[in-house]
Amino acid sequence: MAVEDLYIATLRAVFKASNEVDAIMIADQIRLNGERDLEQDEGDTLEVSQVTATAIDVSPQEILTILKRARNIAIKTKFRFGFETAQELDKLIHVLANHYEHNVGYELSNYSFGDFMDTAREVLAGKNPI
Repeated sequence: MAVEDLYIATLRAVFKASNEVDAIMIADQIRLNGERDLEQDEGDTLEVSQVTATAIDVSPQEILTILKRARNIAIKTKFRFGFETAQELDKLIHVLANHYEHNVGYELSNYSFGDFMDTAREVLAGKNPI
């Protein structure tokens, strides 16, 4: 019998939903429908890895959450460039948070590299500070 290689296919489904929970439910139904074409007893799987809205209107809190997730992922790469990118994202998070919360200009004057290092340690310890 010939040895078969393992393949990964990336799929994108675009659909309308009334809210994020409905979108997750629709995505899960798509997954369930797609599993019918796979041979699960041979280890074939289909998973939903992300459900995101394409709406342009994103709240300030959502922007900060997205940026924090990106920062955390960049830290997890453990590459120098990833770490430097994470710090730049952290600076952007800091500036935007101050602007949104205190209605101040876009200033970096009270940014703390020590706080960033604390966040990096948490991420590398398996936590996900958002």
